[in-house]
Amino acid sequence: MKRNSNSGKRNSGTIGHEDLREIQDRYSYIVNAYGEMMTLINREYVYELVNDSWCRTFGKCREDFIGKTLSEIWGDKKFETEIKRKIDQCLKGKIFTEE
Repeated sequence: MKRNSNSGKRNSGTIGHEDLREIQDRYSYIVNAYGEMMTLINREYVYELVNDSWCRTFGKCREDFIGKTLSEIWGDKKFETEIKRKIDQCLKGKIFTEE
């Protein structure tokens, strides 16, 4: 949040467009600097974020994943038999790791 230069107090808690963009840029930098693959998948099993490591591993760009369901990317059978259970565990707050 920005500080009001006149009073030294925080503003009303609103984040302006420029502030939000700066936060997104920082977040993007951190996520992409992380050496491990990382994705963000929503409750509808749609990719919202994939980092650079993820893209490099699969030889694709972000646009190949973002906004698409896991079924669209990996196929219905693989999604239902292998992936969905693992994602559901994560959505319930359980930690899942795989090598």
